[in-house]
Amino acid sequence: MSSIPDPITIRTVEDIDELEAVHRLEREVWGGDDLVPVSVLRVMALEGGQVLLAWHADHEAPVGMAVAFIGRRHQEWYLHSHMVAVKAPFRRHAVGRLLKYQQLGYARALGLAYVGWTFDPLQRPNGQFNLNVLGAVAREFLPNFYGSLGDRINGEFATHRLFVEWNGCTTPRSASRFVVVPDDIGRLRKENPQSARAWAERHRKKWDRLLTQGFGAVEMVPGRWGVWCYRLQRISSEGTNRSEN
Repeated sequence: MSSIPDPITIRTVEDIDELEAVHRLEREVWGGDDLVPVSVLRVMALEGGQVLLAWHADHEAPVGMAVAFIGRRHQEWYLHSHMVAVKAPFRRHAVGRLLKYQQLGYARALGLAYVGWTFDPLQRPNGQFNLNVLGAVAREFLPNFYGSLGDRINGEFATHRLFVEWNGCTTPRSASRFVVVPDDIGRLRKENPQSARAWAERHRKKWDRLLTQGFGAVEMVPGRWGVWCYRLQRISSEGTNRSEN
């Protein structure tokens, strides 16, 4: 990324007052009790991880944050992006994208293989952002990875997740498979929990089958009748800068 737009400033933080601002943003976006305490954020910030805050020129308080730490997966060191949050009124200001690119720059400066993180594949906007906007690749499915979180986004539903890898490279296109995603899983979980759980179970079976066969999700595309789908294709180890066990 060439530059950050003038209204947005992103800075690495480590002092207690600014880490408390990160904690407040976490509570504002997710709610619930399963929050990363300031003491742990402090350790992440000082011991090789990265904690970011984003400001908008016309807003006094921070409008976004990101928290990452160094991890090891499949014999490679990478930067694990644990949290990225942006206040709702600023989600059209590219804040999330800028925070992610700061993480990518940090990972490259340290010589790490990629930036990796998890996301709920039933959350269509997250899939579009991770795959279409950033160009990340998902080829691992983690069933009920966090257990029950009980926050305002996940509720008491199973936390099935895709793990994505992002190194800023383009994945060559090849033959495709498709997985349909609901339009608004948040609304479905509130209005029809049984249907939401059925979606989750269908996704668990499809992802497990397709990813085991060597496919990975590379983008989201519009399908028939206004539905959206993940497009999957076979992914090589070289294509995602990842080695196999």
